[in-house]
Amino acid sequence: MRRVYFISKYFPKALLLFLLIGADINFSYSQSAEFNVEFKFDSSIVELQDGEGVKKLVQVINLDSAAARVFSIDVNYPRDWKLLTNLQRSYTIAANDTMYIPINLIPSGKLIGNSKYFVSAYLIDDSNTPIASSYFIVKKPKKTEWKLTVMPSGKQYLRNNETDKNIGINLINSGTEKETFTLNIQTTRTDMVVLSDTSGSKILKKNNFYFDLESFEDSTIYLKANLSQELRNFKQIDIYNYRPYCRTEKKQYSLFINTRPSIYSVNRNLSKGEKIDIISLPNQASVNDDRGDVFPLIMDLNFLNVLGGNPVFSAMFIGNKRLLNGAYLNYGAQIFYSSNLDFLSLPQTSNINISYFKKKYRLSFGNIRWGRGFSGSYSINRNFKVGAQFGFGNRFYTRPSIIYGGWINTSLKKYISFTTNYSKHYYFDGNNQADLITSNTRFRLPLKQTIGASLNYIRSSSEVPVSLVTNRFGFGLNYGISYLKGKANTNLSYSSNNTPLNIQSAGGYKFAAFAHTSRYRINTDWGVNILNQIQSTEAISQLNPASTVLNNQLVIRGKLWGKSFSPSIFYNILNAQSLQVHSRGVSIGTSYNDLKDSKIISFNIRAGFNKNYANNNSRNQFFMQNSVYARYRVWSGFALYTVGNLGFSSVSFFNSSGVGVPRSIMLSLGKQHQFKNKRFVLNVNSSYRYMSNVNRHTISASPQLYYFSKNGWRFYVLPQLFVSRSGQSQSVSVNEIGDQNRTSTSLNVNFGVRKKLGIRNPWSDIRNPTLSYSAFLDHNGNTVQDFDEENLENIVIRLDDTEVLTNTEGSAKVKYVSADSTYKLSAFALDDTKGFFPKIPSKIKIEKDSTLNIPFVKGVKIYGKIYVDRDKSRIDSDEELDLGSIRITANNGVIVHTLTSYEGSFNMYVPYGDYVISMDETVIGTRFRLLQNNFALTLDNNSESIFIPFNLIEKRKKLNIKRFNSNGQLDQKKQEPLPIPTQETPFEETPEEENIPQETSRVDTANGSAANDNSDTLLKQDGSELFDLLYGKELESFAYPDRTIPRNLAEEAYGDDFENIIGYRVVVGKFKDYLKEDEMNAMISLVRQESYNIDVEDDHIIINKDFDQKQAAEIFTDSLTQRGYNTIQMIGKYEDVFIDLSK
Repeated sequence: MRRVYFISKYFPKALLLFLLIGADINFSYSQSAEFNVEFKFDSSIVELQDGEGVKKLVQVINLDSAAARVFSIDVNYPRDWKLLTNLQRSYTIAANDTMYIPINLIPSGKLIGNSKYFVSAYLIDDSNTPIASSYFIVKKPKKTEWKLTVMPSGKQYLRNNETDKNIGINLINSGTEKETFTLNIQTTRTDMVVLSDTSGSKILKKNNFYFDLESFEDSTIYLKANLSQELRNFKQIDIYNYRPYCRTEKKQYSLFINTRPSIYSVNRNLSKGEKIDIISLPNQASVNDDRGDVFPLIMDLNFLNVLGGNPVFSAMFIGNKRLLNGAYLNYGAQIFYSSNLDFLSLPQTSNINISYFKKKYRLSFGNIRWGRGFSGSYSINRNFKVGAQFGFGNRFYTRPSIIYGGWINTSLKKYISFTTNYSKHYYFDGNNQADLITSNTRFRLPLKQTIGASLNYIRSSSEVPVSLVTNRFGFGLNYGISYLKGKANTNLSYSSNNTPLNIQSAGGYKFAAFAHTSRYRINTDWGVNILNQIQSTEAISQLNPASTVLNNQLVIRGKLWGKSFSPSIFYNILNAQSLQVHSRGVSIGTSYNDLKDSKIISFNIRAGFNKNYANNNSRNQFFMQNSVYARYRVWSGFALYTVGNLGFSSVSFFNSSGVGVPRSIMLSLGKQHQFKNKRFVLNVNSSYRYMSNVNRHTISASPQLYYFSKNGWRFYVLPQLFVSRSGQSQSVSVNEIGDQNRTSTSLNVNFGVRKKLGIRNPWSDIRNPTLSYSAFLDHNGNTVQDFDEENLENIVIRLDDTEVLTNTEGSAKVKYVSADSTYKLSAFALDDTKGFFPKIPSKIKIEKDSTLNIPFVKGVKIYGKIYVDRDKSRIDSDEELDLGSIRITANNGVIVHTLTSYEGSFNMYVPYGDYVISMDETVIGTRFRLLQNNFALTLDNNSESIFIPFNLIEKRKKLNIKRFNSNGQLDQKKQEPLPIPTQETPFEETPEEENIPQETSRVDTANGSAANDNSDTLLKQDGSELFDLLYGKELESFAYPDRTIPRNLAEEAYGDDFENIIGYRVVVGKFKDYLKEDEMNAMISLVRQESYNIDVEDDHIIINKDFDQKQAAEIFTDSLTQRGYNTIQMIGKYEDVFIDLSK
């Protein structure tokens, strides 16, 4: 009632104080001149934490030196809060005395984060009149916190014939306020992983999901991640690499699930993420693809036009191999034979190439430029290379000759490069010869400029029929510059040549050309290109007269609504004989690509007018070309419509003269059908074409059927039907030729075969045996598969880094292992084996082709739960604790462990033996105490399961109140510990008037520990949280070699002070071995709690940490280096580029 009385009577004062709070004016006390008393709180703001009450001391000072005063207090506080201070009590303060009265409040109801709450107190004299007031502010910080749980997480292996994984994503808003969260899902291969609903019928079109969650509200979405190449008729398969019944390649795709508050949150820069690796393992793999005893070879044979009058046979053999000395060997041959060719010409129409590469040199045999022979090159050093060739020009399309020559390439660092080539040609017929010299030089100048020059010279001489010597020269210049901080660049080039029709002839023609290109990048989506080119050419033939062509084009490239968009305008001029054609117009191109749904659409249109200004009677002739290409999953289509003379050349103009306005239409439709029987695939293509200038209609159909055998052979048959109907041509009259209406039909049949072979080297003494696996349930434990013991499918077997999956027969195979080498061996099941465990050695050595049994023997189930005895005096004692992700370990020399669920339950299976069962105590901090740990057990065939309880006790809190007597001295008799007040046990009485209290320790009610307790916790900013995870693990240094640039290049790109604008990454190292599942979960937990990152490179985990400031990165680096981690590397980071910071 007292509070209601005050509000009604003294509302104006309360309003004034409220306005002062809103204006952030720190006026927190008042003084009564009549009563001669000062009444005030200190000016500090009380920060309200979860589970805490509000305590504030109000100071009362009697300034009267003669008389004592009697007073009471009243408090105004937010609705629904509970006041623990007794407002019915009267206080007496002596003259010149000071008194402190505690104001204790328990907040309740809906508390809004980032809000300030006003609490005011009033001093009331003995006549019940308020004579002084003061206030303090309680601030409720906003806590943005959430928990992301992905089920399942980490590495997820696909079983045999399994093509998808169901994924559940749960988001809990554990913050203090309602939040909108954004969830984003990305994958490393959007064209290979398709997200859908759990039924698989609806493909998800978006990557972002939004959640509006109240405090402690959660939401879960369920998705299905499908491997698109396993979905029948979802996307076109790669015919060349399709192996339907032999899984020989490991495929891994990653899903990245990231969450963050909405863009309107003050904490929008916070983010949390999880990563899922979806792994498809083969049943057969190779350890050494580059083994020394086998040369891989692809054979491709084709028989074309079998039913026609001119059948053709072609064969291609190609392969490559990495040799033991680090060199590479490429080899291939191509044979082409037609019935209208002489069989003796077969060597001339065939190609053969063999190349040997090593670090400093290269040797080749087979086809070289101008003929067939030998060529080679050698790098004397980094800046100087030489090469030479020798051969014979006896190919089918060249005259018999001898060819030899050489070249030199040198550079002066990055500023000058120079290349010169020379070749000599001796022709056997007519005693002709020719010399060819070409030279190219490039200079790099300051301000991102380059200048280049080229020179070529050809000298030809002949004795038959007359002695004749000709010399031809050509040269070129080019200039390039980048400016406006790399947003714009310009290139200019000029070339002039007296070019022979071919090097063997004396005739030729001259041409000169100038070109200009300028590009400007407006932003990441838009840019502008300007292109100009002029070329003058001498006459080559009657159909190719002398001409001058000027091309001008302005192109805008960008994106509209996420789709590419490229409009352009052009103006071109052609001068040739009686033609002076001006062609101008516009073109527009746009395309859309949706890899998720295997969808591609592109549209292009080009239209304008041509006019021949050399003919006064000429008029503008309209031309246009429209094209559309679309592909949706296994369907594809193309349409092209052309009207007018689109070709801008003298040839096209002369050839189309007098035929009116030419028109043409081309339509095509294709489909790939994947049968339920995976051995068969059908590609069907059909087309229609019409050309008005010859009045011809053509229809074709080409169904191509493929068959894939289990042992790797691919066969195909391709019948082709062509139907053509020709009417009267626009350019030829009926009177000249007669009736031209006729229909022709032709049928061609083609077939072929392809196989990947391995040719064994009979002279090699290298042994690469094959190791076969046989997995089974070993009920009697004799490690031998008896007749009644079933095979085990879906067993992952790892030999060092090579993983395979057993098939339905329990078999898998690893080929080409290195004999006499020792390998690490491990295995685990993807299905529930009901307590059976692999009984295999940890290391093996393979001497020859052999089969290794993978027996699964019976184990014992260990299960249990973590029980928590809560402190009932805590305000948050009724809230659930997250007991998930706590590691439970069974150790008998070999460690087996699992993680608890949210409720604290756990279970795992272990083989027989003596174990110590432990719970990881480091995660509980100092708030809880574990009653018992490290249970010692003996597990044998008399035990099927055992229950282990772990009991946690929450430490009780006490508040030490120190009381003082009227002389200001500590009253030892009145010292007593009091419980922290809660809503269940509030203070009913307030202590006597107190002088300034001195607390022996400040109780942190958020974690139940003293604030000055410096006990070690799991997470520390100096990197010590890594110790448990890295213990016993071997690390390698890693510095992103494919994305790292040297320091000098960074200085050139970003300026000498680039270290002030970049971020920093400290790479702790790369794990040499695979992390086990629980170790991976611990890694994910560490990344979730600290700002660490994990990357995956070649199936290995790299752990790193990012910093904004160099000093913080150096402190972290030094901290880990002092602890013996010698793999630490600190590198710069700018967007997606890393920088080597060494001088």
